[in-house]
Amino acid sequence: MFARNVVKIGNSYYVSIPKKWVESFLKESKTVFINILSNGVIELHPIGHVKEKKVGKCIKIDFCEGITRHILGAYLNGYDLIEILHHDNIPDSFLPVLEDLLRRLIGLEVVEEEPRRIVLQCFTNAESGLDLVVKRMDSVTRSMYSDAVRAWMSGNRALAESVMRRDDKVDKLYFFAVRNIRKSISDPLLPSEEKLRLLDLRLVVQSLERIGDLSESLACSYLKKHRKKPLTSREDYISIEELVRELGEYQKNLIEIVLSKSWPFNPRESLSKGTALRSSLAEMRDKLPSEHRDVMACLEKILNELNDILDLIV
Repeated sequence: MFARNVVKIGNSYYVSIPKKWVESFLKESKTVFINILSNGVIELHPIGHVKEKKVGKCIKIDFCEGITRHILGAYLNGYDLIEILHHDNIPDSFLPVLEDLLRRLIGLEVVEEEPRRIVLQCFTNAESGLDLVVKRMDSVTRSMYSDAVRAWMSGNRALAESVMRRDDKVDKLYFFAVRNIRKSISDPLLPSEEKLRLLDLRLVVQSLERIGDLSESLACSYLKKHRKKPLTSREDYISIEELVRELGEYQKNLIEIVLSKSWPFNPRESLSKGTALRSSLAEMRDKLPSEHRDVMACLEKILNELNDILDLIV
């Protein structure tokens, strides 16, 4: 931490910059980008240094056990070129595994393939509309638990299988969002306030991904029971369907608030809605037969994830 006096010369104010910082970051240009934050902090960003950061990140990975985890880690950390190297020949059995991984990662493609070397390149960037990705995750996950409950209650196996397929789409969007968030945060020109917002979005997409997993788990639980007949009466079906609809509206409103630029907002309505939903779920759980336990447990866990999102914005 450096302390400097502000000096007035004529109608302007000046402050000296540490020599070590100038020598380290102003080699190519004497121009700096100035960002004034709402809390009074002023940020200085050396323009020449920023240009260096725009070069695509590359990484070389030696083929080993668990290679897919290393590829996924490189993708999430914002690497644009991923080179996989093998001391001998890359096993043929690895290619289907790689293809399956690439289906779950937006923008990552094979650009070079040799017996001992595979090069992957990501054709997306951090400006690819993160808000749109969050909205899409919100829409897909809401449809997933709505359809998972309908499948459980009505005995619709095809609908349950559809829910499980949609979880792959949520995972794909989640990995893409995490990659873009990490890459954006590493940009020295990005204002600190925007970095804090991105950290919040990182937690939001994590909760949405968990909601997708919970929905898939409910659909999978139904399929394992091999049940074809409806599990509930028409009256109970309508009550649960209405509760799921309210849960979906609660989630949609929370995501709209998260993505809204018009903060701060009055949290009282959202807090009241969350409390009311918890009471309704508890009342419904006590009222319904024990066969519905998996459904109600899933909905309660989803509500917990949504309340975690609410905690970020109150």
